[in-house]
Amino acid sequence: MTLSASQRGWGKGWPKDRSGEMLWVKAFRSGAKWQVHREVAPILHKIVNDAEARGFLFDHGPADTNDDWGYANRPIGGTRTPSNHSWGLAVDINAQDYPQGQRRRVPPQWLISLFAEYGWAWGGTWSHADPMHFEYTGTPHDARRTVARIAGTPPAPTPTKLPVRQALVIGARGRLVEIAQWELAVISGAQFPGEVGIYWGFLEHALVNLGKVLGKSWDGHTLGAEQWSAIDFIYLSKGHAPVTS
Repeated sequence: MTLSASQRGWGKGWPKDRSGEMLWVKAFRSGAKWQVHREVAPILHKIVNDAEARGFLFDHGPADTNDDWGYANRPIGGTRTPSNHSWGLAVDINAQDYPQGQRRRVPPQWLISLFAEYGWAWGGTWSHADPMHFEYTGTPHDARRTVARIAGTPPAPTPTKLPVRQALVIGARGRLVEIAQWELAVISGAQFPGEVGIYWGFLEHALVNLGKVLGKSWDGHTLGAEQWSAIDFIYLSKGHAPVTS
């Protein structure tokens, strides 16, 4: 059983106000942000920006509800036990996509593993599943050692401005369909025999598969702004510039 944050050297949690020890962490691509303890802020920064460099989005634009949370001076719901959020050692991500109390809609396994690599436990395995939730399990000394290790690794790449793409639906034809197929072939190995320049079964299948990798339930029937953004960004992260003509 994991020791409480106070037993690991983080001091007292709720109801003690620790807001003065918090820093904001912002995802470079989507703009999602969390307030967390200053000792773990560089670690979370590394995790979320590496995830977004791989095409995962923590926010989906102005119309998206703010469902990414960090520091909150409160107890665990229904108890008087301090929540790890009250130390700034816990975050919730994409709460609408990964609600509490279920195990079907969860983050992709590679993202869970990425958090675990840096000492963050996932709430999806708890008896009352909380798949949106991740919390830091180390000591302040552990955090400082991890931050030092991160400082010796290259930062996540800063993205180039992506082109604005027209939405496509099944049955569409033309150069824009070819561009989507080309970029998907490069990033995923997808092939489109007999359908080059035609939005049909192979492109639909490739979009569904990419959505699964990113933890999204894409039906493949539409190639809209969210899908284009992910395809272009992953293509760019492999060292290519998005195809524009």
